[in-house]
Amino acid sequence: MGRPTAFDPQEKLHIAMKLFWRQGFEATSLQQLCDELELNRFSIYNTFGDKRALFHLTLDHYLNTVIRRIAAPLLHDDAELDAVVEYLAGLSAGLCSEGGRVGCYVQNAGSEMGGVDELVQKKVDDWLRQLEMLLAQALIRAQDNNGLRGDIDVEAAACYLVSVTQGLIALRRTCSRQCRVENAFKFLMQEVRGWAA
Repeated sequence: MGRPTAFDPQEKLHIAMKLFWRQGFEATSLQQLCDELELNRFSIYNTFGDKRALFHLTLDHYLNTVIRRIAAPLLHDDAELDAVVEYLAGLSAGLCSEGGRVGCYVQNAGSEMGGVDELVQKKVDDWLRQLEMLLAQALIRAQDNNGLRGDIDVEAAACYLVSVTQGLIALRRTCSRQCRVENAFKFLMQEVRGWAA
């Protein structure tokens, strides 16, 4: 029977996620991970696997913590149009905060690794599909309850919202003017409120 770990793996996973999020996969060395996690190489390999396996685990951790918190308004069984606006407001607040310039970890991972790592690409694709489905479900619910105009194509609207928000996340990483993203989100939320019946 092996010795129990003297550290919290979830806490270390969170620290590794923040390092990869800031620097990316390629720019993060194993030594940097050792230093940041305050673990030796053996402990990292023994607990998480190699660097790529750790990267995959940090993506799962991000999806299960950060993304789940941001998407919380859409996860309710009664989510409708107000929940979509609340989701957009939360996303805007996060992006326009001091740390928002690092963008979305899933998007960053997809940009860097999606073309060379099938598992990363699958995680990105799965999340975008899930987000689109959550948005569509909220819009369908709103339409069924006469809270959304009948002429709104909910599938197209959900696809549009995912595309625009992903574009704004990318813009936040590259544009030094935070107000540009903030103003775009305000306009987007105003547009979505205009879909109400």
